[in-house]
Amino acid sequence: MMTLKKAFYLLPFVLLPAVSASGVIKHHVERGEDLWDLSRRYYGDPWLWERIYAANHAVIRDPHWIYPGQTLDILSIPTAAPPKLPPPPREGLSETAPKSQPGYAPSEVRLRVGRSWKPDGKVGSPMTEESPALVEKGGDFVAILRRGLRPAAGQRFRLLRLDSVKSGDAPGSRHVMWFATAVVKKKVGPRRYEMTLVKAVDAATDGDLLEKEPSP
Repeated sequence: MMTLKKAFYLLPFVLLPAVSASGVIKHHVERGEDLWDLSRRYYGDPWLWERIYAANHAVIRDPHWIYPGQTLDILSIPTAAPPKLPPPPREGLSETAPKSQPGYAPSEVRLRVGRSWKPDGKVGSPMTEESPALVEKGGDFVAILRRGLRPAAGQRFRLLRLDSVKSGDAPGSRHVMWFATAVVKKKVGPRRYEMTLVKAVDAATDGDLLEKEPSP
């Protein structure tokens, strides 16, 4: 017969997340994790990923991506209130989805744009003949930028698409979906720049909009 002491040593060893004195869980990011999954794990609801992003915006630059080795604060519910979201990157843009909507996965960020907002450019043609219509992650394309914009190599741009009106949107408001990020390689002509798609949840195509990403 197995003794109680022997049975105890046969139990699997489980690593529990570290909990601070204030009750905040310190989560160490592992490969393959994202805010969507962490929200499901700790809150039982993946739509609450914005709570984790708001509590860690000093660490998370882009809610699309978290990286192994990062340590994130997981606030408890409902006793701890999250800090306010960081201000939008520029006037007229908001990264907060309307409260009437359940939210979006970190791979689908919906941005509200002001009535006077205009994109900084658009996607032109791809740089390869094999894919004349679509540009996948890692692919190059020519961007046509607005007059007066002269980005240096390494400048990042968001790729956006106009989104349809949703229930609860403010009257007259416009929204776009941020689905990819590109980086400038070099100038190839008047108002034309070669760019590389470095992050993407969907392929880019001719006519997609470009928005200059603000400096960190």
